[in-house]
Amino acid sequence: MRMLDDPHERIRRAAAMHPQLPARVLVQLLRDTDTAQAAAQHPALPVAVMERMLR
Repeated sequence: MRMLDDPHERIRRAAAMHPQLPARVLVQLLRDTDTAQAAAQHPALPVAVMERMLR
C-alpha cells in the first residue's frame, strides 16, 4: 500500500487503519512512532501480538 510510504504522517496513520491491511504489515507499523497507535487500535491485530504488547 503506497499510502504507508507517504511523507505526511496523517496519511500514513489513516492507511494504517485500512480494514484489509495484512497482520504482518500491522506488526511492522507498530515499530514506527508515526503509525504505532493506529496499528495498535486496528481490529485485525493478532491477539498474540496484543498479548506481547502488554508484557
